[in-house]
Amino acid sequence: MATLYGSSTAGKTSEGKSVSLADVEARLRDTGYGVGGITRMPGNQSPILDPVTMRRSYVLIQVFDSDPKTTLFPASGFYHLRELSDKTAGLLLQP
Repeated sequence: MATLYGSSTAGKTSEGKSVSLADVEARLRDTGYGVGGITRMPGNQSPILDPVTMRRSYVLIQVFDSDPKTTLFPASGFYHLRELSDKTAGLLLQP
């Protein structure tokens, strides 16, 4: 299970929610979200993105070495879902 975080440019990060990468990828693809909207940041420490992002908040997914990888999430590290905010990421948490 990967971890989904909603962060703000003020440096506040949500506690994180466990998510299945396969489910997240399926939901993203169902909405037309593609690999062009994702940036991978290697490492195991959460990056804090400066206000260079166009939104006041952003969404990160942490993928661990032990997670089964998918096409959109092929390696461990953090992934910035550039087209989502912490307010619009709810679609990734639906049962």
